[in-house]
Amino acid sequence: MKYLRALCRNIPRSIVNFGLRQKIPSSPFNYELAIKQHEDYITALRNAGISDIKVLESDESLPDCVFVEDTAIVIGQTALITNPGATSRKLETISVLKHFKNSDFIKNIHIMTGPACCDGGDVLFTGKEIFVGISKRSNLEGMDTIRKVFTNFPVHALDIGSKHLHLKSFLSMLDESTIAIGESDTAQFVKKQLLNKAYEKYEFFEVSDDYAANVIYTNGVLIHRSVNEFPKSFKLFNNLPVKTKISINCSEISKVDGALTCCSILY
Repeated sequence: MKYLRALCRNIPRSIVNFGLRQKIPSSPFNYELAIKQHEDYITALRNAGISDIKVLESDESLPDCVFVEDTAIVIGQTALITNPGATSRKLETISVLKHFKNSDFIKNIHIMTGPACCDGGDVLFTGKEIFVGISKRSNLEGMDTIRKVFTNFPVHALDIGSKHLHLKSFLSMLDESTIAIGESDTAQFVKKQLLNKAYEKYEFFEVSDDYAANVIYTNGVLIHRSVNEFPKSFKLFNNLPVKTKISINCSEISKVDGALTCCSILY
């Protein structure tokens, strides 16, 4: 996967008390540390060869707006602005739509409308086909919209159940033909579905921790979670024959169900 551009968004302070989360974290959200970790994240993207990075301003009325991945699906020069599944997040798309309308690179823009809904975190693009997690945030109508927009790629539904927030909460592309995936029952259940539906052949790289399976691979560089967060999975990644690997700590956004891919749209 090769990407030269990224869209990110700063973290609002309101995320501390009002960010959506599936469960209360064991320690309080540290806003100052989150800002530092987000800066490290953007630096990691630059070091992975993404030279054009736009960082939108945060919006205190939108506590989860840092998770920009959920607001658009971009493949090639086509952007589909999503209809996020959580009511409190729907207005996040306004600034994202404005960004892509002003882009010299994006040529086609589509907008998802209800009853269709989808979070970008439920969409895995392998470079050859698209898998959509049917979850608490994404429905079959959303998948149908994706199919109508990205007609050059097969689109498949994967039932992820209710234990995980998004499809990419436990899997992501490790390289052009390998999928990093966690060891949980949900991850393995989805793996079986994917194998049954995929048109292409994929290898799987299993890691001990579901959230550690959310990585970014671009331009030959692998960005993965730190040894302090997931020591067992870190060791597995560290042994991979990838020339350039970057590990970063995302402990704070994890407290509001965030992961690596959540904080950017790569295109």
